[in-house]
Amino acid sequence: MGIRGLAKLIEEVAPAAVSKRLIQHYCNKVIAIDASVMLYQFITTITSGDGAALANSSGEVTSHLVGLLAKVIRLAEAGIKPIFVFDGKPPEDKQGELEKRRQAREAAELEQQKAEEEGNLERAKQLSRRTVKVTQQHCKQAERLLDTLGIPYVVAAGEAEAQCVAMAKERVCEGVASSDLDVLAFGSPCLIRNLAQGGDREIVEINLNTVLKELGFSYDEFLDLCILCGCDYANSLEGIGPKTAYKLIVKHRSIEEVLAADQGKLAEKALNWPYVRARELFKNPAVIDPKEIKKTLKWKPVNRGEAMQFLVEEMEFDRETTEKKLDKLVAARKKPKQCTIDSFFSPRSSNPEVTKTKVKQ
Repeated sequence: MGIRGLAKLIEEVAPAAVSKRLIQHYCNKVIAIDASVMLYQFITTITSGDGAALANSSGEVTSHLVGLLAKVIRLAEAGIKPIFVFDGKPPEDKQGELEKRRQAREAAELEQQKAEEEGNLERAKQLSRRTVKVTQQHCKQAERLLDTLGIPYVVAAGEAEAQCVAMAKERVCEGVASSDLDVLAFGSPCLIRNLAQGGDREIVEINLNTVLKELGFSYDEFLDLCILCGCDYANSLEGIGPKTAYKLIVKHRSIEEVLAADQGKLAEKALNWPYVRARELFKNPAVIDPKEIKKTLKWKPVNRGEAMQFLVEEMEFDRETTEKKLDKLVAARKKPKQCTIDSFFSPRSSNPEVTKTKVKQ
């Protein structure tokens, strides 16, 4: 779920914190990437004509591998050094949210079946995206591909976003790439959205310090705003949307004071609301020590033999297309990267110059 409505709220009340970037801005920078969110995006967007994920003759989904290979190449061409971070064990406090997602997938599957029976193929195609779950097998296959491509990755102790943020705070990386604004709630100095997305989507960077300055909030006050908006650890209270949450924190500065105001009427809705636990999970998440991660970080040469064995022999990718993609990656990794002065200092207000690419399996 992320933080409900936070992106739009920041655009409205703290626009100076939002910058539009060209991908060249991140040249020669180490970026931590939330891999679990990324794999979901690949499986739901890289599809066949009927909206189903790409698959081999055994029925194994391959969309996540097609997308990952394309992304690694694009990052290499831009001179970016990625570290992919996968989810570990989710905290027990998130089980309620995970159960809601499971129920939503099951409901979508029933709706999809009904739409197919009624011949409403367009509706069925839309619903198919809501039935997707990233499995352990998808993650293990992605990790294996990264191994063959020489790209480092981390399996987090808990949430991938939290691990990415811990690495950013310790300067193991210079930013966190994710679509989820939980990253800001965890305290990341910099959130990067749509990095190397392809197509015509612009890269958006949100700077947390500027958000706090524009809002006039401390980090603790901002975190209370995030929780009041609604997050994975605590649903929003009935009748409180992002704008109302913002006004309440501006006026009262903390959730405790918000609940105490108005003769405590709001507190009645907040019985058993786990906002205190949500704070704890955002401020002290389970993470692997970033300093230990830094000791083992290595970007290695592509192991072409293992990559071809996995992609072509096992996952049934087209041999010629795969060879060309690996050639492209090797060439990009060898080529010296020329980063302009603008790429280091200047945010761009226009749409980033990106090239539409058609990904082939």
